[in-house]
Amino acid sequence: MKNPRAVAQRIAELHNEGMKLSAKRVEDTKRSVEDASTVGEKVIWLVENAVEDASARTTEETVELGHKLLDFAHMNANAYFDWLHEIVRVKSLSDFIAVCIKCKNWYSISQTASDSGALCGVGA
Repeated sequence: MKNPRAVAQRIAELHNEGMKLSAKRVEDTKRSVEDASTVGEKVIWLVENAVEDASARTTEETVELGHKLLDFAHMNANAYFDWLHEIVRVKSLSDFIAVCIKCKNWYSISQTASDSGALCGVGA
């Protein structure tokens, strides 16, 4: 058998090398966890920003849609009442037909309906 002191020293060296390797692995693992946490925080931040931007855009577009729909309703009401005023003044069936043929308000109503359908994403 070899010198007991040399054997003990070699065992101590192997133990120390193992401990250093274990400590390095622990540090590498900690660093990996910290990096993953940082990446996770960045992803969460990006998702939060995307949701906030989408929400803001949706709110703005909803308000814009509401204003356009109110404008369409106003135009339709005015066109309808203009047509009714012309119809009330009609004295004969031929006048009625003439008013209906020349009346451009119906085009305004149908065009507004088409525009509102397109605005909502519905094929009109």
